[in-house]
Amino acid sequence: MLKDFYQKATKKFDVTINYNGAVPDITADTVSIIFKTKKDGETILTKNADVTTSGAIGIAKFNLTTTDTNITHGRYYYEIFWTLSNSEEYVLIADEINILNRI
Repeated sequence: MLKDFYQKATKKFDVTINYNGAVPDITADTVSIIFKTKKDGETILTKNADVTTSGAIGIAKFNLTTTDTNITHGRYYYEIFWTLSNSEEYVLIADEINILNRI
Protein backbone atom coordinates (compact mmCIF):
# COMPACT_ATOMS: atom_id res chain seq x y z
CA MET A 1 0.00 0.00 0.00
CA LEU A 2 1.34 3.41 -0.98
CA LYS A 3 1.40 6.36 1.37
CA ASP A 4 0.40 9.87 0.32
CA PHE A 5 3.13 11.86 -1.42
CA TYR A 6 3.67 15.31 -2.92
CA GLN A 7 3.09 16.23 -6.53
CA LYS A 8 6.25 16.97 -8.57
CA ALA A 9 8.35 14.83 -6.20
CA THR A 10 10.30 11.63 -6.74
CA LYS A 11 8.64 8.51 -5.32
CA LYS A 12 10.57 5.23 -5.20
CA PHE A 13 9.14 2.00 -3.84
CA ASP A 14 9.36 -1.75 -4.28
CA VAL A 15 6.65 -4.37 -4.66
CA THR A 16 7.51 -7.93 -3.67
CA ILE A 17 5.45 -10.60 -5.37
CA ASN A 18 4.57 -13.84 -3.63
CA TYR A 19 2.56 -16.31 -5.70
CA ASN A 20 1.16 -19.48 -4.08
CA GLY A 21 3.72 -19.24 -1.28
CA ALA A 22 6.70 -18.87 -3.63
CA VAL A 23 8.69 -15.94 -4.96
CA PRO A 24 8.49 -16.03 -8.78
CA ASP A 25 11.13 -14.87 -11.24
CA ILE A 26 9.41 -11.87 -12.87
CA THR A 27 12.26 -10.75 -15.14
CA ALA A 28 10.28 -11.66 -18.29
CA ASP A 29 7.06 -10.10 -16.97
CA THR A 30 5.69 -6.55 -16.58
CA VAL A 31 4.60 -4.92 -13.33
CA SER A 32 2.78 -1.61 -13.80
CA ILE A 33 1.00 1.07 -11.81
CA ILE A 34 -1.85 3.26 -13.03
CA PHE A 35 -3.47 6.30 -11.42
CA LYS A 36 -7.03 7.48 -12.11
CA THR A 37 -9.13 10.31 -10.68
CA LYS A 38 -12.21 8.03 -10.77
CA LYS A 39 -12.37 4.25 -10.58
CA ASP A 40 -13.93 4.08 -14.02
CA GLY A 41 -12.20 7.19 -15.32
CA GLU A 42 -9.36 7.95 -17.65
CA THR A 43 -5.86 6.83 -16.69
CA ILE A 44 -3.79 9.86 -15.66
CA LEU A 45 -0.45 8.08 -15.15
CA THR A 46 0.96 4.70 -16.16
CA LYS A 47 4.43 3.54 -15.17
CA ASN A 48 6.22 0.20 -15.52
CA ALA A 49 8.53 -1.06 -12.82
CA ASP A 50 12.12 -2.21 -13.25
CA VAL A 51 11.92 -6.01 -13.14
CA THR A 52 15.47 -6.71 -14.33
CA THR A 53 17.42 -5.52 -11.27
CA SER A 54 15.70 -7.72 -8.64
CA GLY A 55 13.06 -9.53 -10.66
CA ALA A 56 14.75 -12.90 -10.19
CA ILE A 57 13.72 -12.67 -6.53
CA GLY A 58 10.23 -11.33 -7.25
CA ILE A 59 10.88 -7.64 -6.61
CA ALA A 60 9.56 -4.90 -8.91
CA LYS A 61 11.19 -1.50 -8.40
CA PHE A 62 9.15 1.59 -9.16
CA ASN A 63 10.72 5.00 -9.70
CA LEU A 64 8.17 7.76 -10.24
CA THR A 65 10.06 10.83 -11.39
CA THR A 66 9.17 14.48 -10.85
CA THR A 67 7.83 14.47 -14.42
CA ASP A 68 5.62 11.45 -13.67
CA THR A 69 4.21 13.06 -10.52
CA ASN A 70 3.59 16.44 -12.15
CA ILE A 71 -0.16 15.88 -11.88
CA THR A 72 -2.92 17.83 -10.17
CA HIS A 73 -3.03 17.29 -6.43
CA GLY A 74 -6.03 15.41 -5.08
CA ARG A 75 -7.39 11.94 -4.40
CA TYR A 76 -6.50 9.20 -6.87
CA TYR A 77 -7.29 5.56 -7.34
CA TYR A 78 -4.33 3.38 -8.18
CA GLU A 79 -3.77 -0.19 -9.22
CA ILE A 80 -0.58 -2.20 -9.38
CA PHE A 81 -0.81 -5.19 -11.65
CA TRP A 82 1.45 -7.99 -12.79
CA THR A 83 1.33 -9.19 -16.40
CA LEU A 84 3.10 -12.48 -17.00
CA SER A 85 4.96 -13.19 -20.21
CA ASN A 86 2.07 -15.50 -21.24
CA SER A 87 -0.36 -12.50 -20.94
CA GLU A 88 -2.00 -13.63 -17.67
CA GLU A 89 -2.73 -10.55 -15.55
CA TYR A 90 -3.06 -10.28 -11.77
CA VAL A 91 -4.06 -7.25 -9.71
CA LEU A 92 -1.60 -6.98 -6.82
CA ILE A 93 -2.93 -3.83 -5.12
CA ALA A 94 -5.95 -1.60 -5.76
CA ASP A 95 -6.35 1.34 -3.37
CA GLU A 96 -6.67 5.10 -2.99
CA ILE A 97 -3.98 7.71 -2.36
CA ASN A 98 -3.69 11.48 -1.93
CA ILE A 99 -1.28 13.42 -4.08
CA LEU A 100 -0.48 16.41 -1.90
CA ASN A 101 -0.14 20.02 -3.02
CA ARG A 102 3.30 21.57 -2.75
CA ILE A 103 3.75 25.00 -1.26
